[in-house]
Amino acid sequence: MRCQSWTAHLQLREAGIADEPSLQALDGGAQRGDFERIGFIHEAVTGRRCVVAVDGGRLVGYVVTNARPFFAHDFVELLMVDDQFRRRGIGRVLLRAAVDSAGTHRVFSSTNGSNRAMRRLFLAGGWASSGRLTGLDAGDPEVVYFIDR
Repeated sequence: MRCQSWTAHLQLREAGIADEPSLQALDGGAQRGDFERIGFIHEAVTGRRCVVAVDGGRLVGYVVTNARPFFAHDFVELLMVDDQFRRRGIGRVLLRAAVDSAGTHRVFSSTNGSNRAMRRLFLAGGWASSGRLTGLDAGDPEVVYFIDR
């Protein structure tokens, strides 16, 4: 299967300060100079909560987790994959790594209802829908998912 052979070359490691420009380059908000998003990425890196996916020396994706902020459960806060490398299994590998390294039995995450690709990724990875939150983004409810390790 093409995805499996491609992801076999993928290396996962903890993000370091030197990775921050590459992380920001993958994030549309950071690219636009959103200081809140740039700060979020910096805090995730310095807090050792960010894992990157690297292929041939190129950073192609990352995942940010947070220990126990969601009703005492770990939470996957952000998953980013370079547009050029999507639909190759990188997101699935990063999500699995986040779950495997979680400190709680149940892990939660969420995405906007309009983000069909992420919703499909959750469901394909065995995550279950936990409900919807409204009031965060006008007209675009947040869909919450969970998975048991």
